[in-house]
Amino acid sequence: MKVTKSILSIAFVLFISSQLMAQVSIGARGGLHLSTISVPALSSSFDLQPQILETYTLGLVSEIPLGNHFAFQPEIAFTQKGFNADLGKDIELFGINMPVGVKATTKINYLEVPLLAKAKFGNEKVEGYLMAGPTFGYATNGNFTTKARVIVEIPLVDMPIDFDKINYDRFEVSGTVAAGVQFNTPVTKLFLDARYSHGFSQLDNISFIDLNAKNKGFSINAGFMIPVGKGKPRA
Repeated sequence: MKVTKSILSIAFVLFISSQLMAQVSIGARGGLHLSTISVPALSSSFDLQPQILETYTLGLVSEIPLGNHFAFQPEIAFTQKGFNADLGKDIELFGINMPVGVKATTKINYLEVPLLAKAKFGNEKVEGYLMAGPTFGYATNGNFTTKARVIVEIPLVDMPIDFDKINYDRFEVSGTVAAGVQFNTPVTKLFLDARYSHGFSQLDNISFIDLNAKNKGFSINAGFMIPVGKGKPRA
């Protein structure tokens, strides 16, 4: 809880500070997040490959200009991460391929603060941009579900995740890179970007086995920003 409050405090200070500077823009974004994890030890030992989970991400954004072509973009975001695991194989019955097994889904909700350096190019109306920087996250809660798969899916288990019981490290440091395009109008900036994130922090803290599990994901975001500073528009 203390970590959550600390992240919110940092984000609040960044947003308030940004509004005191000239020609700052603030806004919001949302999009599709394709999440999974890398677990080299588990994959090599059990021939199990975590599968992509389609989730979502929502956030508040702020752009602080650092010249005509560079900016600092701090954000605060809610991102759902996790993965699917297919525990079973298909069988052939009367010449028909029938799926049999169990599908397990892990979803974990993160509060994140991306701190991104931004390079822009283009003209006053349309700009392309590249971004990169660290992202600090904290897992607030999570859920684990399983479904039996015999032609159709049948729910089996639906329960919250006890992070302390499984020694899950709630705090995460990751890196984010992005590329996008921004459309500038007299009153707002509309943008669309693609982002890739890769965790640096190991999620598991199990003494007898080193799984080296780390989050990774790809997202497509759309959003807007409104200039709120008193500076002159870019020439």
